[in-house]
Amino acid sequence: VGDNTDWIAIHRLVEQRVANRRLRTGKNYKALLVGAGGTAKAAMYALSKVKGLQKPILIWNRTTSRAESLAADFGAQVVTSLEGLQDVGVIVSTIPPDGHTVIPEYLLAEKPVMLDASYMPGGAPLTNRAKAAGCDLIVGPHMLFEQATYQSEGWIGCNANRKAMAQAICKHFGPESGLQDILAHEMK
Repeated sequence: VGDNTDWIAIHRLVEQRVANRRLRTGKNYKALLVGAGGTAKAAMYALSKVKGLQKPILIWNRTTSRAESLAADFGAQVVTSLEGLQDVGVIVSTIPPDGHTVIPEYLLAEKPVMLDASYMPGGAPLTNRAKAAGCDLIVGPHMLFEQATYQSEGWIGCNANRKAMAQAICKHFGPESGLQDILAHEMK
């Protein structure tokens, strides 16, 4: 029997951000999933469990039939164009780094919670665009860190050494990733 820890990381990180926003605004948020591959399935499951998100979750993929298949599994709503969407408070992107241009600037300008599952030293292009737009950004390496700690706990049967893992991932991705600031509390 397999286990997937991507969804746990996505759920935890997104739900924390949504909860913080709800404390300030009292409202629920529209969520958009961009992509329909393997990580997208975990993301859709995670989003379906996040408190404070409007249902149905929206999903877009360049191959509409793949989005339709994933939407059917979770009761989500397929959108065939990202143009014209409004009031999107959460965006989770599971597309490869080179596909980042499909997400219009005006969606980022609304400063949503933005999780870009792409991870690369120096930051993925969508991560950099979201940061420049002032989004409430969750970077791919942060998701990777959370996923890895849960996976480690499953393998070894006890709490992960989050401090050592945070130090290792910060070293790997370097200062330009911004992880040192994000994970500073883990390294104390």
